[in-house]
Amino acid sequence: LIPGKPRRQIALTIFFGLTFSLTTMVPPLLIRRIILWLTDGATAVGSLAGIVMLLLGVYLIRGLCRYYYGQFSHRVAYIVLDDLLVRVYRHLQTLSHRFYNQQRTGALLARSINDIEAIEDFIAHGVPDLVMATIVPFAMMAVLFTLNPLLALIVVVPLPIAGYIIYRFTGDIRAMWRRVRSGAAELIAQVQDSFAGITEIKSFGREEAQAHHVAQRSAEFRDASIAANKISLLPAGIVEVTGGLGMILAVWFGGRFALAGTMSVADLFVFIAYLSYIYQPFLKLADIGDVLHKAAASCERVFDLLDVPADIVNPPNAIVPTAPQWSIALRDVSFGYNDDGPVLRNLSFTIAPGEMVALVGATGAGKTTVSRLIERFYDPQAGQVLLGGH
Repeated sequence: LIPGKPRRQIALTIFFGLTFSLTTMVPPLLIRRIILWLTDGATAVGSLAGIVMLLLGVYLIRGLCRYYYGQFSHRVAYIVLDDLLVRVYRHLQTLSHRFYNQQRTGALLARSINDIEAIEDFIAHGVPDLVMATIVPFAMMAVLFTLNPLLALIVVVPLPIAGYIIYRFTGDIRAMWRRVRSGAAELIAQVQDSFAGITEIKSFGREEAQAHHVAQRSAEFRDASIAANKISLLPAGIVEVTGGLGMILAVWFGGRFALAGTMSVADLFVFIAYLSYIYQPFLKLADIGDVLHKAAASCERVFDLLDVPADIVNPPNAIVPTAPQWSIALRDVSFGYNDDGPVLRNLSFTIAPGEMVALVGATGAGKTTVSRLIERFYDPQAGQVLLGGH
């Protein structure tokens, strides 16, 4: 999916993203040091000033990292967007008229533009958040186990629950967003078809009928979007409660440990501060679930399009006739657009170089079909179309 061009930007995105995320751990540890000094009664103004300067430096670094992290992640996303859009367009150009006869222009536009834009949103926001959600919680838990292993074991209990909730809803949410993307494509196709045929619509007074069709597609898209949004928001609410449970456990057991003298107030502060950060990635994953699942549905639709094989392919030994004029011959050609039956059956004729021939027949006899076969818009199901004897 990602071309070779943005490797430097990817590396910079990872660097600034990790630096931004990992510096989240520093302020609580510095404040812990201040609390320890205060409780020991040995705090010096110079030491306090040093901590304040460190905090200022950390937040300056975080501000710069956030800016460059967002800049490079979007740059990578737009490079991928550009590459994928051109790749899809080039692939569409290799497909024959048979493919386009079975597709609606608006639906192809939706896949070529709207779905690719959804993938860009995922690359710019979803992928970095996924990376941070896996690294930051483990780094913070390592610090908590260093401070108080028993309390760390207690507060980590809700984490698997939060992970399972997100996993449990993944399949359902992705399926619903797949229906939303399909509904959007149908709506765009209906509107595009209406604009393309506006002359005929007005000529036959079909404005109200077309408006009804558009309204119907819009209602289907609306209902699918509401249903998908409804289920997408469920994990965030449940994870919020789960995160609150972890905080309650930290306050209850940590408070008892502090009262018993087996844990310092400074360490309890770090636990409470870190817990809000540990569950934050899970909340973010739940919140951006619609982005992730929209992108997953869009990826399926885009790559389904890229997987459509070209049904007209030149053989390796193909010959380009060199003469300015050449003969045209059809030998026992049979052809049909679909399974309804052949339009042409065992047709044979030869047109000599420079000869002028008129195709005459009733509507639907196959005159246009013959010209399209000669231009190789289609390949016949049987027989041969020869130019210059090849």
